[in-house]
Amino acid sequence: MFLNKAHYEWVLPTLDSNSSDLSVFKEAEKKYSSAFLRLCYQRGIDSLETLTALEESSQAIFHDPFELFDMAKAIDRLQAAIASQEAILIYGDYDADGITSTLILYESLQAVGANVTYYIPNRLIDGYGPNKDRYQRLIDQGCQLILTCDNGVAGFEAIDYANHRGVDVIVTDHHEIQDHLPNAYAIVHPRHPQGSYPFGDLSGAGVALKVVSALLEEIPLESVELAAIGTVADLVSLTDENRTIVKQGLQLMRQSSRLGLDLILTNNQVDRNKLTSDTIGFIIGPRLNAIGRLGDPSPAFELLASFDSSEAQALYELIESKNQERQAIVKKIMTQIQTRIESYPSLPDIIIEADPDWPAGVVGIVAGRLLEKYHRPALVFQEQRDQGVYKGSGRSLPRVNLFDWLSQNKGFLMQFGGHSQAAGMTIESSQFPAFKEAMLSSSQAYQAAILAPSQLKLDGRLAIDEINLDLVQEIDHLGPFGMDNPQPLWLLEDVQIERIQAIGDQTHIKLRVRGSDQGSSLEVLGFSMADQCQGLSPGMQVSLVGQLVINEWQGRRQVQIHMKDIGVKGSVWLDVRGKHIASDLMKLEKSLYLYNHQTILDLYLADLADSSAALLFQDLPSQTECDAYDNLVIMEVPEDLTLIKDFYQTNRFDQVYLGAYNQYSKYLVGLPNRQEAAQLFRYLNQVGHVSGAEQKQNMQNQLKIHPLKINLLIHMFLEAKFVTIKDGSLMFNQTRPDKVDLWQLKAYRTYEQAMKVEALLNYQPLEAVKKYFEGN
Repeated sequence: MFLNKAHYEWVLPTLDSNSSDLSVFKEAEKKYSSAFLRLCYQRGIDSLETLTALEESSQAIFHDPFELFDMAKAIDRLQAAIASQEAILIYGDYDADGITSTLILYESLQAVGANVTYYIPNRLIDGYGPNKDRYQRLIDQGCQLILTCDNGVAGFEAIDYANHRGVDVIVTDHHEIQDHLPNAYAIVHPRHPQGSYPFGDLSGAGVALKVVSALLEEIPLESVELAAIGTVADLVSLTDENRTIVKQGLQLMRQSSRLGLDLILTNNQVDRNKLTSDTIGFIIGPRLNAIGRLGDPSPAFELLASFDSSEAQALYELIESKNQERQAIVKKIMTQIQTRIESYPSLPDIIIEADPDWPAGVVGIVAGRLLEKYHRPALVFQEQRDQGVYKGSGRSLPRVNLFDWLSQNKGFLMQFGGHSQAAGMTIESSQFPAFKEAMLSSSQAYQAAILAPSQLKLDGRLAIDEINLDLVQEIDHLGPFGMDNPQPLWLLEDVQIERIQAIGDQTHIKLRVRGSDQGSSLEVLGFSMADQCQGLSPGMQVSLVGQLVINEWQGRRQVQIHMKDIGVKGSVWLDVRGKHIASDLMKLEKSLYLYNHQTILDLYLADLADSSAALLFQDLPSQTECDAYDNLVIMEVPEDLTLIKDFYQTNRFDQVYLGAYNQYSKYLVGLPNRQEAAQLFRYLNQVGHVSGAEQKQNMQNQLKIHPLKINLLIHMFLEAKFVTIKDGSLMFNQTRPDKVDLWQLKAYRTYEQAMKVEALLNYQPLEAVKKYFEGN
């Protein structure tokens, strides 16, 4: 389903809201709502037993860690190092997943008496993953065993160097594996090509949790909350084992003794009893990530590890300030890139931008924002001139595998890694122009996928009367929500807008909508959707998709929809009727303006945008010619509604601007009556002829009949041969037909029809006009 104004194609499940194929849940109907059971069935929960197990959290999944390839070998080596007090160095990563992975390993190894330290790379100095120069310094300082986390499978050079120095490297990682693996002592990876682990989508923190569980021969509960943070923040699949990690981690987090977590939650007014995966994704994760994006990530590690209140407070304040700095930088870069894109002749298939002033740590966020705004894969780089390289990050559409695309052009890359929809890369400065050209040239193979509307997979339709607090609480049983287990997206179809207003900084929108049965109403919030909702007004019928949330305010709890997209069936009609033509109306791009009078068309023709055109109603173009126009502007009232209605129905316009301007309103003036016709007849019979503006004005003043009526009556008299026009004068005919029914004449009927057209276009509500044009 793709509607006008919608940014996405909406994909409904096979099981519709009206399906009766829910017999497996017959016994559950007294306990659960029909809407919730439809959702369960759609998500593969096809028995009451499975549903009950989910609700009671009895379906905890935690696979045997020794099923991971090389796990036994890694544990044996760690135990030997612990026993002989070898200096173990945990080599982590600078994002939330890498930080929590590092802390999981560090705390557990400390607990068993290991001689352990850690190093979290500075992305601006060390870059991502094993760094040969950094390995050299760490080994020179006495490191005897390196244990990586959330990195390592692409660290060929650094690991070879460590081997040369006689230092074993145990890799624990979850990132995409390239053509071959590095020559590490052991590689613990859930998708190891020689392994058969039952779940391949662990995060770096998830892999670290498996390692310490194997080492300790039990699951350390204090590590589960850290693994939950890394799992959600790294956007891995929240199914199978990850669902267990996050669900149990959130429960443990409610009683966590970690001072850093408490400061983050308290200062952001988060109720610990209402923690969700969104709390991690939008509050905890971004703050842990922020400091590593701009420099040394160690304070984020120290914040989570600290049990000193004054130290934790100072660390929190530092991290909060860095997060605010990061937000300001991202906003500035987005503005700069948007300005560049607006100057291009057309939007490229892939956006590739670079600048020396853009910190490498935030370019991934910017790439994600560009992807969301333009629906194009995006690569954003910092040009690091002192090092002679470009360092960047990319984000891609679900249908476009960025990792594969980069692999096809890896000859231009110094190094790269990542996933199908996100990647990081480093390019020599001399290679960057050729790389950019190669990516743009090879985009043809992906063009169909890029240009296709992005899809929103919906969970079904909901009637407003089905939405209540109980349904939201039922849905919560299926959480925690995230990748591969998204929060349900519902379609509210053909609802009517009661109220609509921009809120906040005027980029957000709030609506109240009511169902077609005029039953219950519901509040809807659309964040950063004010532009998309331009032209929508009370009374309009729309369809929207969104998620159900509970809003609490002053002790009152109510369900809201957090809107993700909105659309209209057919065109969006905009009411620009008034006494005067607004100057902005003439500046629309890709618009077709329709007029009834050539003189008025000529008056405004010079004001049109180059991509727009103006025509008379009688010269309506073909359907093919209309493909160039997004908007239709009805400037004047046409004489024939049928003609323009047929034209509208055979073409597709995103928006219709209804101006229907009139210098004089036939509808308000009305039709002449028999008495007025007789008055004019007697006057003309008396004077014999009327010529010149002065005599016409005298006639109007004496008869006291509106000029429009006089003009119509004269046309009727001409048609009836009561008068003729000779040399510009109106002459009364002394010889004329004996009997004429004036009220059946064409002139009268045409005027009467024009009044009806005007009554609809000028004086009926906009929805009534739209209904007429879209009706059969």
